[in-house]
Amino acid sequence: MILQHLSLVHFRNYQTLELALHPQVTRIVGDNAQGKTNLLEALYYLGRGDSFRTSERHDLIAHDRGAAVIRAQAMTGGLIDQFAVEIAGRRRFLKNGKGVRRPDRTWPYCILFAPEETLLFRTGPQHRREYLDRLISGIDPSYRNLLRNYDRVLRQRNRLLHDSMEWAQGARACQLEPWTEQLIACGAELVVARRSWVERLQAFLPAIYAQFAACDGEIVLHYSPHVADAATFRAVLAARQDEEFVRGITVAGPQRDNLVAMVAGNDLQHFGSQGQHRSVVISLKLAEVALVQDTSGRLPILLLDDVASELDPQRLAALLETLHAMTCQIVLTTIHIGEVLQRAIPGGETVTVTGGHVAIAPHDRALSAEALDTDADRARPAGVR
Repeated sequence: MILQHLSLVHFRNYQTLELALHPQVTRIVGDNAQGKTNLLEALYYLGRGDSFRTSERHDLIAHDRGAAVIRAQAMTGGLIDQFAVEIAGRRRFLKNGKGVRRPDRTWPYCILFAPEETLLFRTGPQHRREYLDRLISGIDPSYRNLLRNYDRVLRQRNRLLHDSMEWAQGARACQLEPWTEQLIACGAELVVARRSWVERLQAFLPAIYAQFAACDGEIVLHYSPHVADAATFRAVLAARQDEEFVRGITVAGPQRDNLVAMVAGNDLQHFGSQGQHRSVVISLKLAEVALVQDTSGRLPILLLDDVASELDPQRLAALLETLHAMTCQIVLTTIHIGEVLQRAIPGGETVTVTGGHVAIAPHDRALSAEALDTDADRARPAGVR
């Protein structure tokens, strides 16, 4: 799938926008706070159904406006589709004018790198669980349902534990038992799914990381479940039942899982440099592209927000070389285009953003319609370049 055009109405600081997207790479250039990241957010929201910056829909709507609209045109195998999401008190997704519940496998699939994600292995395990859940849910819709079921059972079990603190112990155990069995069943499935998907991601990660951080040593992504299987889960809950009655919460389960990155045998969280943290997260995003293509046949759209900053010249040059060799459509933002970035990822189109207004960069105006048509003709049905 190739995204050809993006339209915005009253989204963030864009009152209206019409932007043609290049089938290879679109470079978005501008100073801070001009709206570069807002464009990536719009593409991500359209494809994934939520924002990577806020959970409040009103934040997405321009000031003093009641609703926002994101539209995009995409080509897949020579066929054109129109996608849209209307954001107001509620949101509505549409494909070719017909409402759908949420984006599915036929919609553009976007993978995003944002600077704040470099904190992934610096913060607590909750953020890494959320990252893993987003990744798997985007590829496998059944996982999203499994996760919702587990969360529903966990909330109900915690409510019983809290509300029954004054009950007799026997009564509490009797009320809790059916929810405990459901929790164990759902939890065991979650562990199996998470372990499987981490192993699949790990299969692509070392080669990608080595392309621009070979001097760091081998990278290993390790899934660390709090309980390894159903039998262990049941045994831990039984052994800690009294503690649960006192605290009023479930003390074990996948809600306490962790994801660990080891670089040259060292835990990235405790021993990684700033450059290593950034390199690992970028590598994860590139590995996601390979994983999605391998498991679903789809080639995602790669969104890169300020990816070139805070990397030393050697890592930056190697990263740009890697990006140039990729076959997926890329949309990236940067403050300054720079000669290195322009030469490393040639072709494509550069646009400038100023205060929510977009213009084609002067040196790109000479790109003819014939040249764009040639680029599109060369594109493979699943991707480009």
